[in-house]
Amino acid sequence: MVIGTALTVVLSVFAATTLLRALLGFLGPRVLSRRQRRRLAEQGPEHGTGERAPRAPLGRRRVQSAPDTVAPPVALVVMAVLALPWLSLRLGAADQRATTTSP
Repeated sequence: MVIGTALTVVLSVFAATTLLRALLGFLGPRVLSRRQRRRLAEQGPEHGTGERAPRAPLGRRRVQSAPDTVAPPVALVVMAVLALPWLSLRLGAADQRATTTSP
């Protein structure tokens, strides 16, 4: 049961980091309400109606210039560090010792 729960968590994280991003990229502004899309249309192309805004100078956007090459390795390292206690995890079924109390 524990392994099934762990697999559920891993697959949920995988879906949240990959499938959700792909789905939002595919749907684009259609995920917004009509009021939000109307507001974006009134503000013009520099606010996200389909055309790109002018880019910031290179010095200000180091991480943003290549988010697909920076974010995944950093996220993988953070998740690996957080998963280190899993290496010392001992799984087993409960037996009679778990239900007895000591005097």
